[in-house]
Amino acid sequence: MSFLSIITAASTAAESAAESIAETVAETAAEGGAVTSMVPEDFAFDYTMRVPVLSIILMVIALAVMIAVPVYLIIRMKNRFRFDVYALTFGLLAYMVGVGIIPTVIELLAAQIAPVKEFLSANTVASDILHVTLLIVFSFLAIFVCSRFSMRHSLRKNMNPEEANLPENKKNAFASSVLLGLGVGLLPIVTQGLSYVMSYLSAAISINQGQLISSVSSMLTEGMEPSEIQNGLNSMAEFIQTPSLEFLFLGTDLVFQLLTFLGVAVLIGIFLNRKAKTSMFKAVCVQLIFGIFFAVRATGVIKSVAVCEIIYIVIAALSLAAAWTELKTYMPDDLEKFLGKPDPTRKNGGPKNQPPHKMPKIVMPKD
Repeated sequence: MSFLSIITAASTAAESAAESIAETVAETAAEGGAVTSMVPEDFAFDYTMRVPVLSIILMVIALAVMIAVPVYLIIRMKNRFRFDVYALTFGLLAYMVGVGIIPTVIELLAAQIAPVKEFLSANTVASDILHVTLLIVFSFLAIFVCSRFSMRHSLRKNMNPEEANLPENKKNAFASSVLLGLGVGLLPIVTQGLSYVMSYLSAAISINQGQLISSVSSMLTEGMEPSEIQNGLNSMAEFIQTPSLEFLFLGTDLVFQLLTFLGVAVLIGIFLNRKAKTSMFKAVCVQLIFGIFFAVRATGVIKSVAVCEIIYIVIAALSLAAAWTELKTYMPDDLEKFLGKPDPTRKNGGPKNQPPHKMPKIVMPKD
């Protein structure tokens, strides 16, 4: 939005500077210097507009929420269990493969088939539904597969060595599932949420400091097309007039998505470790509900951002509630350990700090 559109246009013009200057000279000769004599005030834009202070405050809150929630969960897990970096890495991998690589490859292959390409080009709703379906299906499969690999690395890292040898704890991977779910939800927060909010916050501060008119002047000097500048200013106006709550929702949406993935990962982990079919059933249901919502939202049926936010909250609550009930049934000790206070005698969730073991005194016999 806003500055991003103008910056993109500026980079495009910079790459073809010679062509832009030639077109500007030609237009100037034909219109009697109308282009080169333009000033920022000639564009249809009110330079006195400012981004509301409430919007900036909510951007900061969104930024804080996106950072605080994952950090809090990671620290809590670290203080109560052995921190398993493998599980977190597998979560990041699950998102990259299930949401990024596989759906993109399938869509590119489908675009090579002429009838399919024509159908999707003529039916944007069908294209959106296909895109969302691929994301939901393969993200779920990626979480499932990565959970299996993650368990092999974290079997004995989430508990004391003495506890790991007990038969009832040999398949315990609660911490692994939680960290994997955090990894799945953390990547979009870092790659999308934080970068977008930071760019919006920077744009808002620049606008309120009155730097926009000087930016337009420099673009005119560089020979950018007035139509491109006007399009950028139109985007800027939309950015300024955006309801303040939408900037908050930009961050909270991704946080609720993280919590949804967290619940699904825990449910899948319980199924893999305890063979609980109800856990897999609930995981599939949550993922299906999440996918239906995404598909409906992609079609533009739901216009209200507030309604979308409420649905996000409901789905995240359903996911966590399903995980909660399964944990109480199959992993009550881990749930109690996660909710309880950290043991001050333990370091990083590991074995208790014991005093150094004294070697027995050896008395040599006398001759």
